[in-house]
Amino acid sequence: DEEAMTHFQRTIRVRPVDTFAYNRIGQLYQRTGQTALAIGAYENAIKVGDKRPQTYNDFGVVLAQSGDFSRAAKMFQEALNLDPSLESAQVNLDRARQSLVRGN
Repeated sequence: DEEAMTHFQRTIRVRPVDTFAYNRIGQLYQRTGQTALAIGAYENAIKVGDKRPQTYNDFGVVLAQSGDFSRAAKMFQEALNLDPSLESAQVNLDRARQSLVRGN
């Protein structure tokens, strides 16, 4: 993971609009429990133009893990807007909405 992180960070220094690199950094931070850094990486991916549904879904997952179910639901919905067949986004959206109803 450390080697991959170094690779993707170098990629961003050379190509600051590389959405894939930001996405992978977000996944690596998420995998190591560094939620705030993962959120920042996904925010950067979207800011530089990432329109892949999986990025929005991944971002929603880390937001839900941090307890931000409202924002997570928005990310899952955007993933579905981009790809209505993305089943994981629909499942995640349903869970986020349930958490919002429960007041979590």
